[in-house]
Amino acid sequence: MTARDELRREMVHNHLYMTEDRADELIGAVLAEVAATANAKIQAVRDLHRPVEHSGITICAECSGWDGETTDNSPCGYEHCPTLRALDGRETS
Repeated sequence: MTARDELRREMVHNHLYMTEDRADELIGAVLAEVAATANAKIQAVRDLHRPVEHSGITICAECSGWDGETTDNSPCGYEHCPTLRALDGRETS
């Protein structure tokens, strides 16, 4: 039994008196809220790891320690950013 099915069963049969359709509606609403929150957090990470131009190459602002003019760290090519690679499901090592 999936977590969704188990929650639905609990909502309908054990604790709350509601129809299966209403339980499905509430579960769907919660899932939509969780997805929206997760997507916002992922976008915030992507915004930190934004591409910037430095010495003729595109680097990751966050990994390179970009301050608007120079880097605090060795420049990390944007396509090599391990954070974005992980978010995109690409190999990071």
